[in-house]
Amino acid sequence: MLPAPSFFSTINKNNDKILSIAALFLGAAVPLLPLGIAVTQGALGLGLVLLLVVSTSEPNVWNTFSKLKFNPLALTLAFMFAVWFATIPWSSDPLVSFTTILRTAMYLIGCAFIWAHMSIHKGFQHKTLIVLISLSSVMVIVACASLLLPDEIGQVIGSLRGNPSTVELHFKAYSSALLCSVPVLIWGGRRIGGNWRWLTWAMMPAILFVMIATQSRSSVAGLLIMLTIITLVHSWVNGLPSKYILAALMLAFTSVLTWVWFVGQRFTEISDNFLPIWLIDPHRQVIWRYVFEKFLEAPWTGYGVNRINYIVGSDALRADVKGSLISAHPHNWILEILSETGVFGFAALVVVLVLLAWRLLAHYKKSNDIAGLTLISLCTAFFGSSLFNFSIWSTWWLLTFFFLFSLVSVKGNTSEH
Repeated sequence: MLPAPSFFSTINKNNDKILSIAALFLGAAVPLLPLGIAVTQGALGLGLVLLLVVSTSEPNVWNTFSKLKFNPLALTLAFMFAVWFATIPWSSDPLVSFTTILRTAMYLIGCAFIWAHMSIHKGFQHKTLIVLISLSSVMVIVACASLLLPDEIGQVIGSLRGNPSTVELHFKAYSSALLCSVPVLIWGGRRIGGNWRWLTWAMMPAILFVMIATQSRSSVAGLLIMLTIITLVHSWVNGLPSKYILAALMLAFTSVLTWVWFVGQRFTEISDNFLPIWLIDPHRQVIWRYVFEKFLEAPWTGYGVNRINYIVGSDALRADVKGSLISAHPHNWILEILSETGVFGFAALVVVLVLLAWRLLAHYKKSNDIAGLTLISLCTAFFGSSLFNFSIWSTWWLLTFFFLFSLVSVKGNTSEH
């Protein structure tokens, strides 16, 4: 009698099927954000669980993953997290700060594990990209239809959310996720080839419409920053002809005029604004000034990760800007990290970002690889948009960035990324 197949041998025989299902979950995570943050988290979580199941029969995945611990960037990240953990005793709620730092580290580790699987399994990245592009095109159409027909679709959205909500507000976070997706979608369509390339380019006007229709100023700002940086980097590496530089400058000028119209017409002057209101709205200026003043009161250790908006007095209302001194969060990742982790915590993050920028630029300069430019674009979109909105600790925001970064970073040589 033949012995019964073991659990691990059964898994090994079905690895391709399990990986295909995992690619479906992972590729759907970011596009399905309009259905709720829990959907995005659940899709990534289920995909990661399936990858853990596959890894029980494939030691090569663990070997690839373990090599990351010798990566200089990984060592710098470990030091940064250690500095952040060291600030916990000064937090107004140590438990919240501890769990926020821990979950951020776990998100990073989880996405690095996804990267390890994509580095080992040929075709896994390809399948994930197909799902990402396909569902993104569908959800962008849904978003455009919802914004063009707000009365009809707004009631459905309100019932799905369980509370009244405008269509613009519902898709506002998604517009920022789309901003981060733009370079990845273009790169993915180019990588797959054929009609997929044209599909991704056809989505771009619709994505821009979503950003403008949702009045997402942070997305527009992130887009401007991304276009500026990639134009400069691409010119530095490839020496673009003057006509392309001129076209980029004209695009930037048109975008700035759009930005001025977008921001400036809705606000009135306040007594203590330090920047023109057509550039930055009055409420953000009030928040930034208040957070910076509070940072000066605790410059070395800060107020604790994810705690600045809970300090005493932060909920005081300003009638002239129709909002509190800190509305949910500082709306700027630099001020948020600086005020919550202090000078030392912020300096540790700056070291990580400088090393990351240096490695990405050096890799792109050496190889002229479009994936390298895509990663630079993704980073500038994420951090550029975060200068104006969203808490840097938001789960959906971090997962969007970490996952998309891991998706593009797959290379044959582990040391390259």
